[in-house]
Amino acid sequence: MRTSILFISLIASVLGFAKEPIPPDSTSLLQNAVWAFEDGQFSEAYALWEEYASTEEAVDPTVYYNMGNAAWRGGEIGEAIWNWNRALKLDPDMKDAKFNLQFTDDVLVDRIRPLDKSPVDEVIEKIWSALTPQTWGLISLFSFLGMMVFFAVFKYGNFAGSRIFMPLAFVLLFTGIAAGGIGWKHQYELDNTLTAVVLEPNVYIKSAPMIGAGDAFILHEGTQMDVQKTAGDWLEIHLADGKVGWVQSEYVGVY
Repeated sequence: MRTSILFISLIASVLGFAKEPIPPDSTSLLQNAVWAFEDGQFSEAYALWEEYASTEEAVDPTVYYNMGNAAWRGGEIGEAIWNWNRALKLDPDMKDAKFNLQFTDDVLVDRIRPLDKSPVDEVIEKIWSALTPQTWGLISLFSFLGMMVFFAVFKYGNFAGSRIFMPLAFVLLFTGIAAGGIGWKHQYELDNTLTAVVLEPNVYIKSAPMIGAGDAFILHEGTQMDVQKTAGDWLEIHLADGKVGWVQSEYVGVY
């Protein structure tokens, strides 16, 4: 465990933080955050980046990425996982955030075993998670372009075998429609699906949205769960292993 933590700390120190263009009206906050990070004052750096993020309507994903690095270096595993995921939600292709998250499983206490899935479902899920909505959009675009080219070859080609391009054009048509639909659905889920990350060392998950409800189970810092619905300041959460419960929003970070 110590070796894993040291290894990730070394990775974080090499990656450092991402530098984004600094707007004139926020120079002091961002510059002070950079200086604090370089001086090893990770809590101070985190607070400054957080203050900057709270004043901006559209936050650059590198700000959340930097907050994740500062949290990790400061020993706040939950905050780090939360902020790296916030960065990825804004920029699904951010490789540094993906890279950092690969190593967090080694330091998590909870081992959530997902419910068994069929081989087909596993393949579909891997393809789904591997491609971003933008990638699906490009597949759709090039499929439609290819369809038009194949249709033109079929219609105007005067060589043997040109007829085969008509069914190929239909294949690309259906591929374009399917890819476009998948991309739209993927983007919709990204925009509307909420995930919570435990920020406290341990949190008791309740069986109902009230303080006096019985404890359903306990979760530890860094564990992630799907948010299904809210009731006041309570969140109904679902784990990958099928467990369901309620947690107060103050104990988790939602993205």
